[in-house]
Amino acid sequence: MLTGVNIGDFGKGHPGEDFFALIKALDKVEGIERFRIGSIEPNLLSEEIIRYSASSRRIAPHFHIPLQSGSDEVLRLMKRRYDTALFRSRVELIRELMPHAFIGVDVIVGTRGEEERYFEECYQFLEGLPFSQLHVCSTSSATPSAKARQPSPSSMPSHPATSTSVASVWPASLRSVCRTSTAPTSVVSLRSSGSTATMTAA
Repeated sequence: MLTGVNIGDFGKGHPGEDFFALIKALDKVEGIERFRIGSIEPNLLSEEIIRYSASSRRIAPHFHIPLQSGSDEVLRLMKRRYDTALFRSRVELIRELMPHAFIGVDVIVGTRGEEERYFEECYQFLEGLPFSQLHVCSTSSATPSAKARQPSPSSMPSHPATSTSVASVWPASLRSVCRTSTAPTSVVSLRSSGSTATMTAA
C-alpha cells in the first residue's frame, strides 16, 4: 500500500517527479503483484491517474478518497482544496472505467460552524454517490477546521451532526465497518520534498 501524508503531492518541487510518475514506475517493478493507493485527496487523484490505474497490471482498483463533507460551505470552512463537484467527477470516472472498484469515503461531522442545512447537504450528496464504504467520524478539536473562527458549540443548535454517536444518524446504507488487516507487511519509505509516501506490501 502507498500511504502517508499528502501522497498525491509526492515529488512536489522536483521536476519530473510526481505521484503519477511514481505509480508508473512501480507498475514495472517485478516481484510484487499488487500495489494499492492509500488515502489520496480528490484534487490530487487526477484523471490520468484514474485512467492509468484502470489499465494497469499492478495498481489495484482500490481508492480511499477523503470527502470530509458533502457541503461546499463546510469544505470551505475546512480550507479544503476541492469541492463536491470535483469529488463527484472523480468517483463517477472510477465507476465508469472500473465498475467493480472499491471506493472508500471519509466524512467528518460536527465541524464547528456546520449548521443543520449543511449537514443535510452532506447527507443528500452521499445518498447519490456510488461509493463502497463510508467512514464517519466526529470532528477533533485539534484540527484546523475545528479551530475556525465560528460560534462556539454551546451557541449552536443541537442536531445529529453534533451527536456523540455520530454513526447512528446515518441509515444502514451509509454506515461503514472499519476493518484492520493483520497480515504481515513490509514497509519502504519513499521520501521526496514536501511529502512522504510509504509503500507497504503484504
